[in-house]
Amino acid sequence: MSVSKPEPMKIFLSHVNEEAELAAIVQRHIYAAFDKRNVTIYSFSDSESVLLGEEWLKLKPELVSSKVVIVLCSSVSIERPWINIEAGYAWLADRPTLLLCHTDLKVSDLPMPYKGLLSGSASDPKTLQRMYATISTQRGSAMPAENFDSFAQEVRVFEREYGEVGRVREVVKKLIGLSPEFRELFQTGIGAGLIRLTEYSHPDILRDLDTMQLEGVFEVSTPRGPHFPTGGGGPIISRQFTVTDKYRAMVADIMKNI
Repeated sequence: MSVSKPEPMKIFLSHVNEEAELAAIVQRHIYAAFDKRNVTIYSFSDSESVLLGEEWLKLKPELVSSKVVIVLCSSVSIERPWINIEAGYAWLADRPTLLLCHTDLKVSDLPMPYKGLLSGSASDPKTLQRMYATISTQRGSAMPAENFDSFAQEVRVFEREYGEVGRVREVVKKLIGLSPEFRELFQTGIGAGLIRLTEYSHPDILRDLDTMQLEGVFEVSTPRGPHFPTGGGGPIISRQFTVTDKYRAMVADIMKNI
C-alpha cells in the first residue's frame, strides 16, 4: 500500500510591489534551505488588481491556510492597507508571524499593533536565524544549515540599492530629463549645474534639491533672488548645485541604470 506524502507547509510572504526583489531573496533562501518538497511560499504583493478586489478570493484561502506569515516592513509598506490586513489577520488567527524591518524602518519605529508581533531587522543574521527557527518549529523539524551572515549581506545590498542609492538615482533622472547636459556632471562628479524654473512648474525638483542637500549628496546654493518675468507665470528661481564626495562614492551604482 502506497503512503501519501505530506503536503508542503505553506508560508505566506507579504510585501509591497516595490520590494519584490527583497521578497525574492527571502524566498530563494528559504527554498534552498528547506526544499520545495517541504515548504511552499505564497508570495503576495499589493498589485493594483488586488487593491481593486479582483484577487481577494484567491488571496484569502492562501492566507488562511498558511502556517507562518512573514511580512516585509518598510516606511512604505506599513502605510499600505493590504499589508495591515494581512498582518492583522495573522495576529487575530494566532499565526506565527515575523515582521522583517528593512531599509528605513527600525523595529523601534513600528507602530501599534505591530509592536506586539515578533519582529527584527531583515539585515540582522540573528533575525534570519529566528525566522528559520519559527519555520522549523511549525514543521516539527531540525533547523537546516544556512550562512546567515551571507544572507544578511544580500539584504544589506538590497537596502542600499532600494534606499539611499535609489532615492538619489530618481533625483538624478529628473534633473537629466530637465537638462540632458547634466549627464556628464553626474557621470564624472565634476562641475556645477544651474537650473532656472518656476516653483509652480517644478515644485518637486526644488524639494528634491533641498532633500539631497540635507542628506549631504548635493551642495545647493541660490545665486540670486527670484526673477519676476514681465509676462507673468510666477517667479523664476535659480538653483546651483554640485555633487559631494558622498555622491561620488555612489556614482557607479547611481548611473548604471540611467
